Amino acid sequence: SLKVGSLSASTSSAFLDKNGVNHQTRPDLDTLVIDLDAGRLDAIVSDAAFLQYRIKQGKQQGYFKSLTVLTYELEAQNYAFILEQDSPLRESINRALLTVRAQKTWREKLKEYLGE
Repeated sequence: SLKVGSLSASTSSAFLDKNGVNHQTRPDLDTLVIDLDAGRLDAIVSDAAFLQYRIKQGKQQGYFKSLTVLTYELEAQNYAFILEQDSPLRESINRALLTVRAQKTWREKLKEYLGE
């Protein structure tokens, strides 16, 4: 009986379909979050990082005061950088990513941009 929303043509929508969860779709993240805040949706399923960032932005502008992102991983998602085949940058980018993620400032930056 809940009104669940997700982005159109997204992995979240595909996950909900696969698991038999009736849901409505929206064309973009702003519409999805605004409809949740306005009560037109009861819950939304989307990437946590995008939701955290958008909700944090909204709260700084005085919106979305009652919204929170539940930290529950439904399905692991991997993100990547796309390079040309056999790019000479591959090794240096991989090393830089490993170095950055090992630093304390990585978690601080995540908190700064995404909030709690």
